Amino acid sequence: DLEDLVARPAHPYTESVLRLLAEERAADSSWQQSAEAWKKWGSRMTAPQDIQEALKGQMIAWVKLENWTELEKAASRILEMESVPEALRTDAHIAKALCLMEASRLSDAQTILEKVYASNKNEPGATALYYLADIAYRKGNYALCQSRVFEMADRIPYYDHWLGMAFLLLSDSYIAQKNTIQARAT
Repeated sequence: DLEDLVARPAHPYTESVLRLLAEERAADSSWQQSAEAWKKWGSRMTAPQDIQEALKGQMIAWVKLENWTELEKAASRILEMESVPEALRTDAHIAKALCLMEASRLSDAQTILEKVYASNKNEPGATALYYLADIAYRKGNYALCQSRVFEMADRIPYYDHWLGMAFLLLSDSYIAQKNTIQARAT
């Protein structure tokens, strides 16, 4: 059992076992154990790419656990590092924006997400655009929310998860406007 190996005094394979444990716990959706294993593995690493990988694993787990405090810490650490791959930097910006949204700092989150969307017309762009629509909805700007959803459908319709979520949000915006006919049609 991997936990037994990790619990033993340090040995030459401790780091490998920790990483394997983190990956295995993520695969079986044991997010708390995955986050802890990534954190422990990352604390033993010295190479920046290993530390970045550990922080990425933590971010995934913290999102699943909705632990916004720990997510913000991991994202901030990534953003403070030099020589971070652009995809990971983008993930950290999105994570930071999620934390700001949870803290009801919608305008700050919107600023970050607009930058992400402007430079990404792929899945991170779709993610950012969905959250921009969500922010518009939360602010009661239903016309902007709807516009963002249609923009996603027109410009980056390739990401079914985000497009599906966006159309649910579109329906909610119609309901908020008491336009039940349009909500049903959506």
